[in-house]
Amino acid sequence: MSKNRKKLLLPLIVTASLEVFYIVLLISFWGKIYRPIGAIIFGVILTFFFVLSLVYFISPDKFFSDDKTDKRRKVRATLFNTNVELYDDGASEEYINACIKFFNAIPKETIVNKAHEHFEQIRSISEGPGIDEVADYGDGDNILIYIKLKAMHLSTEKGGDPEHVWFIMEGDTPWSDGFEFVVADNQLVKVGEYTGDFEI
Repeated sequence: MSKNRKKLLLPLIVTASLEVFYIVLLISFWGKIYRPIGAIIFGVILTFFFVLSLVYFISPDKFFSDDKTDKRRKVRATLFNTNVELYDDGASEEYINACIKFFNAIPKETIVNKAHEHFEQIRSISEGPGIDEVADYGDGDNILIYIKLKAMHLSTEKGGDPEHVWFIMEGDTPWSDGFEFVVADNQLVKVGEYTGDFEI
């Protein structure tokens, strides 16, 4: 039994016991109840709490979804002056820190140049308000303000060695449906449209 389910066991036992006790009393004294409507309303409320405790006991994550332990950690992308959600794949703290450090150490010029390359590639085959805006105002470093980072996905499939980091930094841009930086074995191997994998 999970830890969260154990927390909900006592409320379930209490409400179930009260429900059974209420039904027994209702059957035993049905003809003698002075105000049956009040008894029925009380029974409906009691049954509601019993069903609620049963539902949460079966699916405890519904009850504990807002617990502090479920809140996703955020990490800082310094160049973009923003925090992103971290999906760490069960990685060690050392590996997590190595991935964050690697991303923040990527030269600004590299990111700017790669972003412009991708933008020009998409611009050559597409058009629209978002693309026009970047074309008008996204020259030089200004292109960075159009890259909205959302999440950092760490991979430990290669062993989780801090000396060989693998991760994807995911975001959005006006010129593509998704955007990503892919780092595989300590190398920035892709800056471009989001695919979510390392098959480069």
